[in-house]
Amino acid sequence: MAVTLRELTTAFPGWEIQEAAGGGWYAFRIVSVPAHSGLSNVRCGGNLGELHKHLQAEARSQVSLRPVRLRGVA
Repeated sequence: MAVTLRELTTAFPGWEIQEAAGGGWYAFRIVSVPAHSGLSNVRCGGNLGELHKHLQAEARSQVSLRPVRLRGVA
């Protein structure tokens, strides 16, 4: 699957995506998450397709770590 930079920036708005100097691509969060959150602040890929897969995995991790809010009884 060929992925463009525009598609990635649209799909993952909380990330800044840059081409790496030595080749490949990296993304870093615009707003960092705490060190012990279980999430990453930086993800890398050899190409945009690989970076897309890594950012999708990060998004799935973020959803699974989100706390469940219980509704109170009023």
